[in-house]
Amino acid sequence: MSSDNARRRRRQRKPKKPRNMNSESVADGTGSLQESLEALTIATRPAPKLSHIGAFFAEYDDYSFDPMQPIMLQFKKLARRVKLKDEEFKEARENFRGAVVLDFNDTFGEDENDLGAWQRLCIMLEVSPVPDNIDSCHAELRKIHVNIWDLLEAAMTGDTPKRFPTVNHLRSYTEATGLFFPIDDPRAGGVLRGLLRHLRSRPGVGFKPVRM
Repeated sequence: MSSDNARRRRRQRKPKKPRNMNSESVADGTGSLQESLEALTIATRPAPKLSHIGAFFAEYDDYSFDPMQPIMLQFKKLARRVKLKDEEFKEARENFRGAVVLDFNDTFGEDENDLGAWQRLCIMLEVSPVPDNIDSCHAELRKIHVNIWDLLEAAMTGDTPKRFPTVNHLRSYTEATGLFFPIDDPRAGGVLRGLLRHLRSRPGVGFKPVRM
């Protein structure tokens, strides 16, 4: 084969496909941090229109859901616009709570023993270097003070959740905004339950049993 033909063949070769990052490659250290960040971008892209939250709002013809706007604020607007009262409001609130929990599961994972899920949380919250075991991920996340509502909304919009310097700052923010996350929903996945167990030791910083 002539050298010209060989060069033409090399030029015709298709470029390699980018590596598909998943929880396992993040967890076992085979993926670079940059690949992990790229995987996180995919995993935390804005929720699709047919997400659980979007499907909840789609049940009300008089309200147009905007996934880029605060979720709780939109629920309150919905309740006022369609004039939900008494039992209707209670039913809507319960369905909304369930949709939020299910979207959290879909976004951050359900398996509490999945190292990749905790590493993605660490990357989203800018923990560096990313720990290589679950206990270390937990230890790093305990140092970070964020509201879980803000965490979910940041994953949907691609933003970075607001961080607070102390537990007291987070508590004041949560009480002022009313952004308490439900902790007693049976649909909560393992990752969410793990986060909420941590919050139970810090009353007032992001959860209440039922109220939303």
